[in-house]
Amino acid sequence: MTSAELASFFILLVVAGNETTRTALSHALMLFTEFPDQRELLLADVENRIEGAVEELVRYASPVLFMRRTLTRDYTMNGQAYHQGRQVVL
Repeated sequence: MTSAELASFFILLVVAGNETTRTALSHALMLFTEFPDQRELLLADVENRIEGAVEELVRYASPVLFMRRTLTRDYTMNGQAYHQGRQVVL
């Protein structure tokens, strides 16, 4: 990798990690406020339940709002034409 590529990759990791962590924590606080019984269940045995709680939180409320990509070539899927250079959301 060139110095510029390495710097860009590092910035991507920092920003992506920050955004997903912040969003996941926000969802967790909201959900544990809405469902205090689940909060109490977790707090009753944090050591054994935290891993499953994190997995379930990410499954239930994705910390990634959307991922946009730029098409590198024309493509047709399910009868819909997509053109090179257009941005699409996964």
